[in-house]
Amino acid sequence: MKKSYLIGGLVTRNIIGAMREFIKSGGKKTYQIVKDSGVSRKAAKQDIRSGLSNRLKTKRNFAMIKIDQNKNPKTISQIDKLKKYRQEKKDLTRDINKLK
Repeated sequence: MKKSYLIGGLVTRNIIGAMREFIKSGGKKTYQIVKDSGVSRKAAKQDIRSGLSNRLKTKRNFAMIKIDQNKNPKTISQIDKLKKYRQEKKDLTRDINKLK
């Protein structure tokens, strides 16, 4: 696993995916924010963290909706889906807390 200079620890696939989406949608990298607006690196990193956190919160809300739709599973496959959605929600929550 790679070390991340963005958050000072190990990154997860959710954070990497959110960063890719953030950049593709027009978000700027740390050095671009510092160069364009003249703020400190610390402020630029905090800006990026909040953008990534917002993306992950959106994904977590979708996972919560899926959990609500499958609240009363009747088959084994539905039970497995519910476990998968719960684990996804747990992972996203952990990743959001890493970005704080």
